[in-house]
Amino acid sequence: MHTRGGAVHARVEENIENQITSVHASVAATEAALISEQHQLRERVKSLLAQASDLRQQIGYQQQAAEQKQRTLTKLRPLLKDGFVAEYQVQDLESALLDTRAQTSGLHRQLEDISQQQRETSRKLTSLEIDSELKIRASLSWW
Repeated sequence: MHTRGGAVHARVEENIENQITSVHASVAATEAALISEQHQLRERVKSLLAQASDLRQQIGYQQQAAEQKQRTLTKLRPLLKDGFVAEYQVQDLESALLDTRAQTSGLHRQLEDISQQQRETSRKLTSLEIDSELKIRASLSWW
């Protein structure tokens, strides 16, 4: 009987070892998946920050262009009254100024959208990092 009890004990011990190995493998797989997801979110944040930076630069260029067109219009209007420039020249410049302002407004909307995406992605990343730690601790704590 003693041999049979020893065999049962050995099987129980083997089952426990297999369960421990399985839990460790599961935790490792979970960690790998979480690390991968964190990496993807970090890369997304970097990409969004770069896009926002590019948009800010474009907005700056558009604002400078609008200011230059406005200064030119300010100089041309008196010349139009005196007949030194044609009305179509002033109208073309006014139209170009309106287009530039519209483009700038569009860039501002894009920037707000990109900024919102970046904030949401950053929140997801922070939440994932907290959840990851809790999941890993919970997986290991019952042993």
